[in-house]
Amino acid sequence: MDKLAPDNDARRLAELQDLEILDTTPDEAFDRLTRLAARVLEMPIALVSLVDERRLWFKSCCGLDVRETPRQSGFCAHAIMNDGVMVVPDARVDARFAENPLVNSAPHARFYAGAPLTTRQGHALGTLCVIDREPRELDARDRAVLADMAAMVVDELELRRLAATDAMTGAVNRHHFLELAHREERRAQRYAYPMSVGILQLDDFTPFVESHGPAITGQVVKAFAALCQAAMRETDIISRFGGRDFVILMPHTDEAGATRLGERLRAGTEALTIAASLTDVRVTASVGVATGPVGREELDVTLQRADNALYKSRCAGGNVVTVAPQIGAPVPPAEPRSEVDAIAQASIAQVLAPRDFGAKPTGSA
Repeated sequence: MDKLAPDNDARRLAELQDLEILDTTPDEAFDRLTRLAARVLEMPIALVSLVDERRLWFKSCCGLDVRETPRQSGFCAHAIMNDGVMVVPDARVDARFAENPLVNSAPHARFYAGAPLTTRQGHALGTLCVIDREPRELDARDRAVLADMAAMVVDELELRRLAATDAMTGAVNRHHFLELAHREERRAQRYAYPMSVGILQLDDFTPFVESHGPAITGQVVKAFAALCQAAMRETDIISRFGGRDFVILMPHTDEAGATRLGERLRAGTEALTIAASLTDVRVTASVGVATGPVGREELDVTLQRADNALYKSRCAGGNVVTVAPQIGAPVPPAEPRSEVDAIAQASIAQVLAPRDFGAKPTGSA
């Protein structure tokens, strides 16, 4: 894979993660573009393909049921190395792809053309690509059409970046959350009140998506977000940090109050019932909670401790609330959550780099 990685791959991957689009449910805005590309260019398959660290993940698929493939075996991993449209007239006679499983087995790709999805930061995050099962060529006009459509995909991605809230759940996105949280952190330090963080993650998310499909998964994510929002106060801030990850910032909340909320959300998730075609669907969630010492801990440290606690919940088998151990002096008790007067929401910028929540903590055994 190294020889297929552009020089800026680390920065490119960071921007891709920052878009919070990987492992999200299908979206008509992107599906419309792949249908149009397939129709205009007369191809059986069209994809919006995003090149992750080890896989190609398809935000939109027209004519193909697969949602991802390994990065090493993907045409798009080559295409993002090009400034313009990459065309493979016949993969069977191209040394790069002649032994590729995508060529010699389903979908039996022979022709490929991919236009890189290059952002304003200069990072090719993936491609808009079209595939045929027969060899063919793509003339200059059609290459220009594909490049223009790829630019439309990038425009849609940029619009999602600028939006303040997650369209599916109504939770604020990562960027807006960090802006709000930074202000709240400064206020907590100035007035010496406790502030807690909860990180919640739906358990066994990838197998769930594979078993139940994107439509049911979308219903579950919406129901989970609605459960969280119903349990929060007006001054709490919830953000969707990824397909299955939510973060709640709780000002004026000590460890006991944050733990109660975490347990309420864990139990509420376990009780959720989503009606599917043949049976009801049930899910569980893991929770990590951390409370920062009053005025003495940066929020990114509190977030990291909550993330480590989430990892322990996952290691325990999920459906568990884990509280991060306190550091330093004990946190003074806060007012009960139900009695706290509403205060102006506000909070933090650039606190936390994109991460895989619940992953094994760095340096742990």
